[in-house]
Amino acid sequence: MGLLQRKAIGIEISHGGIAAVMLSCPAGRIVLQRATRTALPANTLQPSLKEAQVLQPAAFVNSLREAWGSLNLSTRRIALSLPDNAGLLLLTRLDEPWKTRDEATGMLRWKLAKRLGMEPELLQLDFHLLERKPDGSTDLLVALVHRTVIQQYEDLFQEAGLQPARIGFHTLHLLRLLDRLPMDTGQIITLYDNVLGTIALSDARPLFYRVKTLPSGPGQITLLRRELATSLSAARHSYGGILPGSCHALTAPHDASLAALLTETRGTPPGMVALAALVEQGPELSLTPLQLFQTSAAVGAGLGAI
Repeated sequence: MGLLQRKAIGIEISHGGIAAVMLSCPAGRIVLQRATRTALPANTLQPSLKEAQVLQPAAFVNSLREAWGSLNLSTRRIALSLPDNAGLLLLTRLDEPWKTRDEATGMLRWKLAKRLGMEPELLQLDFHLLERKPDGSTDLLVALVHRTVIQQYEDLFQEAGLQPARIGFHTLHLLRLLDRLPMDTGQIITLYDNVLGTIALSDARPLFYRVKTLPSGPGQITLLRRELATSLSAARHSYGGILPGSCHALTAPHDASLAALLTETRGTPPGMVALAALVEQGPELSLTPLQLFQTSAAVGAGLGAI
């Protein structure tokens, strides 16, 4: 535990509350040193890809300040995890060759704006190059958000005295956390903040990515069964008709429905992720399994800043 050990701060915005964590990674381990979570009033957030999501800005800023204040830190730069419905993360291909990131960004902005029915100049995006083919075409993982949505979050964080240096979405940050799993080919299924995430990997490269919001209520299990079957069918098609490798799933520790439905759909039980095996708690913490689960996206966001 040297003086130069690097620490990171992650904050996640979920529909039920705001989680904030401080973590470090000594010798490749994930050590959660401080963590807190504050509730948000009902209906504080609305799902929207084009309009500001925070309907109660004052209450949001108060909850954010409370969560941040509980960490007792002076650092103001944080990594931020937003709800999946704040933007889009998708796999796409550019057939035209490009040389610079700015050139590729411009091409993606026009292509995706037309596809989504948005104005190109209002899209903010980033991408990760997955493969450049001999003919110059490229496969990309793209994250995009409408500027109205991201601008409101940035303004509210600034009002709270914080500076988001890295911004992403829940499922992307869960994948960063689950990157510690010993799997190169297989499927990762997440159920977090009422969003089902399905990711198919081949040689550690994503072949298929889909997130689907599942409204809470008495019909959620029926909807989960249908959406899970749809996602796995599409993932199977991406592999060429099979589901190779293993399947790992992450959901709330008290929820057995996802494991049961995956067993029903795939024919074999998934490996359920135990976060305690991936994340150590520092001496100041004694989080329950549910409390640890509710910081997952914040931890994943923080990992991206180390």
